[in-house]
Amino acid sequence: MPHWQNYMLARTDLRNYQRRAVDFIKKTRRAGLFLDMGLGKTISTLTAFADLLDKGMVNRVLLVAPLRPAQGVWRQEARKWQHTKHLTFKLLTGNERQRLLALNSQAQIHVINVDNLVWLLRVLRSRAKKYGWPYDALVIDESSMFKTPKSKRFGSLRFQVKRFDRRVILTGTPAPKGLMDLWSQIFILDEGQRLGAQVDRYRSRFFTANGYNREAKAKYGYEPDEGSEQKILELVSPLVLTMRAEDWLELPPTIKQEVYVDLPPTARTLYRKLEAEMFLEMELGSTEALSAASLSTKCWQLANGFAYLENAAGQRVWQAVHDAKLEALREVIDGVGGNVLVAYWFKPDLARLRAAFPKAPAIADCKNERALQKLQDEWNAGKHRVMLVHPQGAGHGLNLQGGGNVLVFYSMLWGREYYAQVIERIGAARQIATGRDHVMVKHIIARDTVDEVMLQTQRARHMNERRAIKLLKEYREVQDLLA
Repeated sequence: MPHWQNYMLARTDLRNYQRRAVDFIKKTRRAGLFLDMGLGKTISTLTAFADLLDKGMVNRVLLVAPLRPAQGVWRQEARKWQHTKHLTFKLLTGNERQRLLALNSQAQIHVINVDNLVWLLRVLRSRAKKYGWPYDALVIDESSMFKTPKSKRFGSLRFQVKRFDRRVILTGTPAPKGLMDLWSQIFILDEGQRLGAQVDRYRSRFFTANGYNREAKAKYGYEPDEGSEQKILELVSPLVLTMRAEDWLELPPTIKQEVYVDLPPTARTLYRKLEAEMFLEMELGSTEALSAASLSTKCWQLANGFAYLENAAGQRVWQAVHDAKLEALREVIDGVGGNVLVAYWFKPDLARLRAAFPKAPAIADCKNERALQKLQDEWNAGKHRVMLVHPQGAGHGLNLQGGGNVLVFYSMLWGREYYAQVIERIGAARQIATGRDHVMVKHIIARDTVDEVMLQTQRARHMNERRAIKLLKEYREVQDLLA
C-alpha cells in the first residue's frame, strides 16, 4: 500500500466536493454522479449509504460493478475509512451454486459483477413471491456499461428497476458517443419520466439521423436537433451532479502527442484494397453492414501491423505485415525518462509486443486477483520498465499511479469509455500524490489509415462529453442560485 494510504482515514478527511456528493446522494433518491476520476465517487457513495443504512433508511444495497471493482475495490475502500469500515459486503460471484449461497447472506451490501446481473435478476424475479425482494437500493458503478438500450443487461434491468426505491448511477463518461447514450442511464433513475419511456421516441423527439459520409469517414448515427442539447440537459439536471477534476484539483497537465508512422509500400497497397472494398460495402447499404464492419476491422489490424490469412489447412491465422509501429514504440520507450504503460487491442498485438519486449509483463497474464495485485504493486514500485495493458482489463479498478506517468496507445480505439478509463489509471488526478508535473499520453498513428479516424473520433467525443458535463454543471449552478 502506498505510504500516503497506510493509515485509517476519518470522515473529516473527506474533501468538500466529496461531502457535496454525499449530501446529493442522501437528498436525491434517484441520483446520478457524473464525476471525473480522482474525485472519489466510491468513498462518497459508501459514506452516503453508511449513513442511510445506520439510520434505517436503507436495508440492503445491490451494487453492480465491473468485475475487478466488484471483487475488491469497493470493500477495500470501505476498510480505509473509520466511518465505513463497519459496512458488511458479500460478493455474488463464482459459479451458480456459490452465487446462490451468497444470495442468502445478510450482509448490508451485495456486490455483483455486471455480467452476472441478468442471472441475478432472473433468480430474484422467480423468488420474489415466496421470499420478497431483498434490496431497496441499487448502485451501478460505471453506468455507461448500460448505455445500449438493446443490451441484455439493460433489458433485464429496465423491468425490475422499479423494485429499487433508491438508485445511484456513477460514471465519469456518461455520454461516450454523444447524448444518445444518456437515455438508458437516465431511465434507470426515473423510468422514462424525463426523456421518455421508449428510446425510439427519445430519438425522434431530439435527434435527426445522418447517413454515412465518405469524405469525413463518419459512421451512420444521430445528431441532436437545434436546441435539443440544452433541452435534454435541463430535463436530466435535477437527477445529476457533475464535477470536473480541473474545477477542484490543481492537476498536472496531461500532454497528448501523436507519433506518426508510414506503412511500407506492400502494406499500403493491401490497405488501399481493403479500404476501397469497405467504402463500396458501405455505399451498398445496411444489408452489407456486417461485411463493411469486418473490412473496417481488417483495416484497423493492418494499420497495427498484421493480417489474418488462411493457411494450407484452411485455418485462419494471423501474419505480421509490417513493423512500423513496433519500431516507433521502441523509439518512444528509449526516448522517455520513465516507465511506460503500453495499451494494445488485438491478441496478435499482444503476441508481437511480447516478442519485441520479452521482459514486459502483461495484465492479461494475471489469472487471479492475487496475481493482479502483485503485478500492480510491482508496477507502482517501479520494477517494470514496460507493462502491457488491454483497455478492457485496465479500465476499471486498477491503481497504476505509482509506476510511471507515460502511456502509449500502440493501438487506437473506437470506444470512448475504454480510452478514457485506461488514461485515468495513470491520469492527472492520480499523479498528484507522486509529485509528477505532467502525464504523457502518446498515440502511435499509421498515417492515412483508420487510425486517424479513430483519433479524430476520440477528440470529438471528448469535446461533446465535456460540453455536456459543462452545461449540466452550469444549469445546476443557476438552479441552486434561484432556489
